Amino acid sequence: MDGVCIDSVRGADFRMHQRGRRRDLEIFEAGALSWWDPAGPMAGLHLLNPIRSDYFRERLERAGARCVLELGCGGGILTSSLEDKPWRLFAQDLLLGPLVTAKSHLRRACLVRCDAARLPFRAQSFDAVLSSDFLEHADDLRAVVAESARVLRPGGLFLYETVNRTLLSLIVGKVLLEWVFRYIPVGTHRFRDFILPEELHSLMEGCGIRNIEIYGIIPERGVLRSLMARSAHPFRLDPRRLAGIYLGCGRLETPVSSPGAFPLWCEEGLRLPCSPRASRTIRGRE
Repeated sequence: MDGVCIDSVRGADFRMHQRGRRRDLEIFEAGALSWWDPAGPMAGLHLLNPIRSDYFRERLERAGARCVLELGCGGGILTSSLEDKPWRLFAQDLLLGPLVTAKSHLRRACLVRCDAARLPFRAQSFDAVLSSDFLEHADDLRAVVAESARVLRPGGLFLYETVNRTLLSLIVGKVLLEWVFRYIPVGTHRFRDFILPEELHSLMEGCGIRNIEIYGIIPERGVLRSLMARSAHPFRLDPRRLAGIYLGCGRLETPVSSPGAFPLWCEEGLRLPCSPRASRTIRGRE
């Protein structure tokens, strides 16, 4: 695929996609240039990447996925761990800055700038749709899950990683990470946007996706010790401890009927499962 990049936003201002006093998208756009700094504001993404990428990769390989869509790829940390595999990988984000950063670190993934609640892809285009540290930032979670189901093929996988809405996640994700230790910028998360597993699974079931498994991501050294160390440390998966970050997998059992769209031919001659509205190439900064 050699880094094909598609832009379907057509000049839209990312700020108009957020309601209320949310600051997360502005923070991500501002932090684009330091996205790959393991000691920068995205340090948590670097620390979690080994365990989440291993989980996603194992499920994709087991399912024999050939065409995969990542939602909310940001600067491409997870994308880079998944692109050198037998599947074609499409990585979506709304923000231009992180996508430009991702482009400089990726070789094969196709980067697509669009709204995850309005994907420019034909129905039943992908064997798997995955996201990590994204669903809690979605402005319309129901629409994102519905669009994921629409573009999934029958039996396709919906893989996710997000944050539970519990007292523990409030204390760790907001009070300690943002306010006390200042590991991430204040406003990166809103507690109300964290997602109870049963809420997510209900939305999935409403779109024909049955949840198969779910695991909590647990630091081996304990939460407080890991925070105080502020260095790389191992994580493990535990199906019984879901109070913080969790990940899982669902399967589309009831395909969503939706009219298709005409395929798009890109400059490189690659036939993408896109509608004609996705037509601009993402370019680096001048």
